[in-house]
Amino acid sequence: TLFPYTTLFRSIGQLRLFEFLQSLDNLKAPLKEGQTEQKPARWSVRRIDIALDGMPFTPRECYDAFQRGDVRCCASRKSYKWFSNSEGDTLYIGSRASGRLVRIYNRRGFTRVEIESKGRWADYVGSILAGRGCGGFESFAIAYVRQFLDFVDASTGGSVTRAELLPWWGEFVGNVARAALKPDMGGLVGNAVTRAKA
Repeated sequence: TLFPYTTLFRSIGQLRLFEFLQSLDNLKAPLKEGQTEQKPARWSVRRIDIALDGMPFTPRECYDAFQRGDVRCCASRKSYKWFSNSEGDTLYIGSRASGRLVRIYNRRGFTRVEIESKGRWADYVGSILAGRGCGGFESFAIAYVRQFLDFVDASTGGSVTRAELLPWWGEFVGNVARAALKPDMGGLVGNAVTRAKA
């Protein structure tokens, strides 16, 4: 277990999510006139949010690093929002209009990192999660977040692409590498897991 709240999620929410996603491959399409055999149903995921709790950093540290340019990110540097009030702090990186958005907030007493995926990204990630089961969820989630966003020390490595991770971000990611995911431009629809196994 990487972080204290991850265990709770894994024991309740994660198992149900994987059971649901894996059950989709067992769905059968209704028989059409003249058909004698049911075909697998087509399905897609329109939105999926992946959350990791109990982070070893605060939203303020992330915001300050973003403002300094200590970030390697798929979103535009102008595509962020910062909110701070008596309930806590929230940093949004990315745009709801795009396929992915990261939220980093501490409104429940601990820091949570969420990556919201929509459209082809949601369908792609849902298909991957349906095929992999519960094993390695935390590593997959961290790798997926890292593909979109890394907090780095921009003064190292000669460029932001080769820069070292900031210590608190390095503590979070551990030995997990950035994911190399890229959905088809047309998106993966329906039984992507079944197609991949065949």
